Amino acid sequence: MVWSRQSGIAVELGWSRDPPRVHRILTPRQPSALLVRDKVITMKSSMGPPQGSHDGVLKYDDAFDVPILVRSAPARRPFPQWRRASTPWPTPGAVPPPGWYLVTALWREIIKHSTEVGRDIVPWLREVPQLAGQELLARISPLQAYLSLTDAGQVPFPGNTGRRLKTSVVYDHGTERSAKSAFGYRIGMTMAQWACCGLMGLGETTHIESAQDPAFTALANTAGPCPDLCGRHPTDYRPWWLVEAKAGYKLGLDALAKGQQQLHHGSKLMSQEHRLMLCGTSLHEHVFMTMDDLTSGAADLLDTGVRPDSEDNLSEDTDALLRVTQTQLLTYLHLRYGSSSLRLIPLSSQRTARPRTRPGALTPLEDDPATAEARQRLRAHPPANNRELRQRTEVTDFVASAVGATGVHVGMSRRLFAACQRLFEERIRIIDEFPDVFSRRGKPSVPEEWLAPDDEEWVRIEREQRIRHREREYENREHIRVTVRDAYHQADQLEWPELFGGVEPALDLGAELLEGATAETYIGIRPDDPLLTSLRSR
Repeated sequence: MVWSRQSGIAVELGWSRDPPRVHRILTPRQPSALLVRDKVITMKSSMGPPQGSHDGVLKYDDAFDVPILVRSAPARRPFPQWRRASTPWPTPGAVPPPGWYLVTALWREIIKHSTEVGRDIVPWLREVPQLAGQELLARISPLQAYLSLTDAGQVPFPGNTGRRLKTSVVYDHGTERSAKSAFGYRIGMTMAQWACCGLMGLGETTHIESAQDPAFTALANTAGPCPDLCGRHPTDYRPWWLVEAKAGYKLGLDALAKGQQQLHHGSKLMSQEHRLMLCGTSLHEHVFMTMDDLTSGAADLLDTGVRPDSEDNLSEDTDALLRVTQTQLLTYLHLRYGSSSLRLIPLSSQRTARPRTRPGALTPLEDDPATAEARQRLRAHPPANNRELRQRTEVTDFVASAVGATGVHVGMSRRLFAACQRLFEERIRIIDEFPDVFSRRGKPSVPEEWLAPDDEEWVRIEREQRIRHREREYENREHIRVTVRDAYHQADQLEWPELFGGVEPALDLGAELLEGATAETYIGIRPDDPLLTSLRSR
């Protein structure tokens, strides 16, 4: 037994034959055993902590920590360094220096990014737009099905949670290999979107096959290997980013090397300055990430000044408005055509002054006292109808709806909804004017009862259809820019029934959800989300 008179803590040393393992956090009321390598240290406190001490009390019910290794090239799987990651993410909106970081994330933010990343399926929803909700379900439900939270046993700095994201025992031992492969694609894309857009400041991403900007034309048209995503960064002097996402249970060098080859192949087809970002998500034990900036170097440093999020200046930046609108089309279609549970969510009208107390673009509404105060006033003096609500200058009404069978609620502002509506109409107009695009005319003429279509042939035909549709849209780009911008600015003069074909959403002043918002979008998750429920049952 070793006694420290100054700290009032008794330390009892011993040896263990067991391998190192994670233990509980030492607290004044609950002494605990800490294992450092193979030495057991039992600590007992005879007095309270010094005044002003922090214990890492959780502020958010759905928060957890994600270790991230930033480096300049893929390497062998790091183990077990990710267990000891402790450095806070230094600057939102920038690629930090190489090293290990521990980032506190919110489950609601991860879910939001999952709905925004992936292939553009909107052209195929022309006749069945209500199926957009099923695509949202397909993007969200795998994360809820196979992930859970576990105690990591450490809180390196105040604000960390001491919890880590991990795969469930069902995934680890009961899931088929093909199902694991499909899940790897979904979580890999989601975590890459969260890290690049939420932490490093990249704007909205586009699946490479749908990229319209001339910088990506050659890459989007190629049939060879190429990266998953592309996007534009507002402050990087290499403004165009190519992003490849990889994920696996024990993600190794072979998979990352393949991703590196895809990025380099895509780089050869780029004519402008660009950055190559290889995002790896490993699922073994705890979820952690590797971010390989293949174009890093002293001359490539980002502007690390505080920047507004891309949604904060849509009134002035039409290109940013188009990118955000394109990203949110799936949510728009679900709200407009696939939902019968529409709700109006009042938020503070001070959208440009959203607090940013953590990495990521999402503001948890627990951090927005202005919204809490506005809702309290609405409860005290509820509006008679939605028109009266609009006269309350302290609030902005967002429309939201649940995604079936997920407990997730997605939504957006009136202005963004109107912009999405106009963009969808323009995309449908282009399809109608050019019937060879996304029509049965482009399919093989061999009757199905004679010969089953070849998968590779279908892939070729669909790729050609996407190219034609993308080219038609780009030819109409200036007209689309003007009409979408006008719809965005004129939305304040429209009532919700005009936008919803006569349907008026019901006002909701206090749903029991964990909520978050950006300048123009909304997300809410139920506290009984499968991931959170499994945590509370322990």
